[in-house]
Amino acid sequence: MNKPIILVCLICVTLILSSCVQPNGTGQKEMIGAGAGAAVGAVLGQVIGRDTAGTLIGAAAGGLLGYVIASRVHMETNQVRNEQATKQLVGNANYDKRLIQVHSESIEPGNQFHAGDSVTVRVSYIVLDPEHRQIPVHEKKTLWFNGTQQAVFEDTSINRTNGTYESLLSFQLPEDAQKGLYQVRHDINADYMADSSLVQFTVI
Repeated sequence: MNKPIILVCLICVTLILSSCVQPNGTGQKEMIGAGAGAAVGAVLGQVIGRDTAGTLIGAAAGGLLGYVIASRVHMETNQVRNEQATKQLVGNANYDKRLIQVHSESIEPGNQFHAGDSVTVRVSYIVLDPEHRQIPVHEKKTLWFNGTQQAVFEDTSINRTNGTYESLLSFQLPEDAQKGLYQVRHDINADYMADSSLVQFTVI
């Protein structure tokens, strides 16, 4: 990678970081910005592609990041049941091996929205290990439209102890959001075990 590209990348990273606001608080994130992603994508497209096509590709890729930054996003995950309550929930017969499983999912305040509305998705999942070890759980939350991934809200790993966890995701739809069917996908996995939640909503 030559020096101009390195310099542009550093500028882009600075621009992205300066556009994000993350208040203190365990398990909570909130990001606010003003379309920095698309601008960064366009710059990278020019540097890498050095033509209009490269710029459009870069802007499209950056636009996904810009969507996440520019739209108000709030995420948090909390333990809502301890180990004993979770064992009762699934039945002790299922507790002789590790269990990573989605338990419930919901979307609020309904499943129909207008552009500019706020959407809240709640997903609860179970973590049980018979040896009471901390389990590194990987969570990925994505937004899809017409079979195409539009945004990655979260892609992270964290150690979990036995219990039931509720993951909350709240975001604001863009004012120019296209009408149609959207999906919010929440994938969880730990080692060889995986499960996923898929909630759908319609922009009318």
